[in-house]
Amino acid sequence: MAGDGQGHHDRHDRCEWKKGHWEKKWVKGHWEKKWTYHKTWHPGHHDKHGDWHKGSWSHDRQYKWVYVPAHWDHHWVKGHWDCHHR
Repeated sequence: MAGDGQGHHDRHDRCEWKKGHWEKKWVKGHWEKKWTYHKTWHPGHHDKHGDWHKGSWSHDRQYKWVYVPAHWDHHWVKGHWDCHHR
């Protein structure tokens, strides 16, 4: 019945629905540009007028290239039709 308008799925195709799932995947080592956060303590002090200024934290962030070693990671695979032509 080829060419009768049934579409691309006929009796010679076998399709199976694969539901979404997590898949374990090997990721090679690589360099990544990541935000790094630095917290610095500035101690209290007396200024030249003798006034006391209490200590405080400063929060700084910047991009830094870091090496990420090879590792296993989990990636989400969306649900899809898996069709095999016989």
